[in-house]
Amino acid sequence: IVDRKDFINAMKVVIDVQARKGRTVKFLACIHGLDAEPHGYWNTCKTIENVARRDDLSISRDLVVIPVMWANELNSKNGSALFLIHRYLSEKKHSLAAGMALSSIADLGGEDIPISIMCHSMGNRVLLTYAYEQERDAITKRFEHIFMVAADVWEEVFNTGVVSNKACHPKSDFGDAGLKLRYMLKDGGKIHILKNPGDIMLRKSVLLNGFRTRLGRFGKEGQDTRGRLHKEIKDALVDHDMGFFGSQHVYDTYQESVDIYCEQMFD
Repeated sequence: IVDRKDFINAMKVVIDVQARKGRTVKFLACIHGLDAEPHGYWNTCKTIENVARRDDLSISRDLVVIPVMWANELNSKNGSALFLIHRYLSEKKHSLAAGMALSSIADLGGEDIPISIMCHSMGNRVLLTYAYEQERDAITKRFEHIFMVAADVWEEVFNTGVVSNKACHPKSDFGDAGLKLRYMLKDGGKIHILKNPGDIMLRKSVLLNGFRTRLGRFGKEGQDTRGRLHKEIKDALVDHDMGFFGSQHVYDTYQESVDIYCEQMFD
């Protein structure tokens, strides 16, 4: 485990060195979903960096991606339906444990560090658990932006009825975590929901989550039209329709997604 002070100082060194070259640096912490292992996810994060360098603005800017790993089972040759169901439910528990562990050892970001965070699929469960474990009165403004990609979490996590109940209860794993995420945003920051109504994996995961629709399918719009969003969170939520990806679930490294990260972070 790296000491937080050393970690922050290392990021400041990168910022200072690049500033002397006339370049702007932004950091993007990334929390993966299922089927990730250190070497493979490191390559995934490098892919995001490389994709970000393809546009014209990369001449004067650098996106530095920081992988945030959590323990999960890798793909197995056992592809039976029963095994996959067991594995998914097991990973749900692992993601909660990872979020609790992250909250105890990490204070990601800080007032003077230009960092955002991106979570894919079940990685959003890690993020929300991380938020839930924080004391509301002690939360600091940590992230410039939060990107929730193909979020495999209940779509009502930002709703008034859920947020106002601080304790976890059967209908929500995360209590007031949605509001705490809002408090973690720096001034002007947003929670970006990259959604895809046709996402085949999120359509299937509903069956393993009490038939509760997943946030990554319909995003803010699915709840906003019913007037359910918490008043302190509503204006911080931004939908990005990724429906052109058809039934795809893994699109966090694609050019269209990386463009959204960069457009918001370097705005």
